[in-house]
Amino acid sequence: MVANLLLAKNGATTIKGHSAGLRTREDGERFHEIRKSAKAVLIGGNTFRNEPYNKSVIPVFVSSNTLPEQNTRNLQISKLSPEELLAVAIEKVGTPVVVEGGPNFLAPLLASKAIDRFYISRVLISGDDNYFSEQLLQVNYKKIESFSKNETTFETWEPVF
Repeated sequence: MVANLLLAKNGATTIKGHSAGLRTREDGERFHEIRKSAKAVLIGGNTFRNEPYNKSVIPVFVSSNTLPEQNTRNLQISKLSPEELLAVAIEKVGTPVVVEGGPNFLAPLLASKAIDRFYISRVLISGDDNYFSEQLLQVNYKKIESFSKNETTFETWEPVF
């Protein structure tokens, strides 16, 4: 599985609840490049409530303890953990599934090394909420690539076994 995360220079992942204010043109290009091969997207309830996933053309799997459960052709909202829902998504649609959830959603997946490749886009803008702690990342993953394009730095991380 792959995951994609946009990080502000202060470690935030959103401005006023949305990632759009942090997005650069280069990050948008990379986001779409990663997403185009995905058979499904895996996110948490907070991301679903605050981002435009209701417009997705591929199935969206949402792990949430507060949203009502739902199971339609392109949307499954479940109270399953991120790891359990990832297994369901793979069983239903195959791979790759792209994880686009926020910091709290990513934490158990990083802890269990369920993400095979983790893409981070770092921008020079400061955010104001949903801060990502890099502790699990630095303990369980190694950076295999880093490059910059304009004012965005792109990193690729893989698990350490």
